[in-house]
Amino acid sequence: MTNSGTSSFSVALPDERATRRLAIDVANALEAGDVVTLSGDLGAGKTTLARTLIRYLAGDATIEVPTWEFGLPDDATVPVNDLMRDTAFAWHGKLQRIRLDPAEMPFAIWRVTLPVGG
Repeated sequence: MTNSGTSSFSVALPDERATRRLAIDVANALEAGDVVTLSGDLGAGKTTLARTLIRYLAGDATIEVPTWEFGLPDDATVPVNDLMRDTAFAWHGKLQRIRLDPAEMPFAIWRVTLPVGG
């Protein structure tokens, strides 16, 4: 545990299967309100872990879990559709704090409409 009441660990996994197993273990350990962040080099398995975690929590191994990277200027605004709630909102700048009620919905899936050329 860190001083902020969070835990952190680093692990080297031998293959994709081990990464998927870890994702399921993490999913089973999560509690309402927990936040998972991933970091690592290109090819480290972040996408595999995230997709497996989301699919496991959703109870659907076939759900599409798209990933993307994009640069967004500090002053930009892009429209976002919340696919779980069927609502829309505007994302402003690179960072925006979003609060989810874990009792209502433990995770979110959003569709971001990038600006032309973005």
